[in-house]
Amino acid sequence: MGARFDSKRAITKAIIDALGLSHDSLVDVSQADHHDRNYGHIWIHESTSSPSEASSVSFTSLSVHDLWLIIVELIGSTWAELRMRLNNDTNTSYYIKQREATAISAIFEEDHFKLCIVTSTEAVIGNILIEGHKKGSNDTIAVNNSVKSIGIQETEMIYGRLISASGDLSQIDIYPDSGTITGKVILFYHDFPA
Repeated sequence: MGARFDSKRAITKAIIDALGLSHDSLVDVSQADHHDRNYGHIWIHESTSSPSEASSVSFTSLSVHDLWLIIVELIGSTWAELRMRLNNDTNTSYYIKQREATAISAIFEEDHFKLCIVTSTEAVIGNILIEGHKKGSNDTIAVNNSVKSIGIQETEMIYGRLISASGDLSQIDIYPDSGTITGKVILFYHDFPA
């Protein structure tokens, strides 16, 4: 178990380095007590998926946490929209602010988030930050997206929200609208100090 935690710590430090943050912000938490003392500035590794020509990546039965972070590096089998759903919600409850070239527009009442375009020639890479609890009178789960199609200037989601969420975040599905995806999707969580 100690070696597994050491690899989680290495992943966390690599993310901190990639984001240009200071290692001083990390809380040194041992394997024995990291679940009891999950506070401070550390992201805890939940799961890694390495899809190979898969139709989707799903994280299910998620425990309740304050924030979720998804690191994405994928390539598609064809030109397709890379989409995401939360809590297996297929209703038209997704509201999106998107960028297309230099124009920014709002899209309402979709049945998914459109993250970006995925192709067989250009990788998509980035991260998605998701609120873990529904909030406000509209039971909203907020999402901030930085997954981008490298080298392709197509429509991409900047941020969005799921309105009338059936509950706190419990499931995440990432999938292309056609074809398959190959690469890596890593899921982390963070809880705010009490």
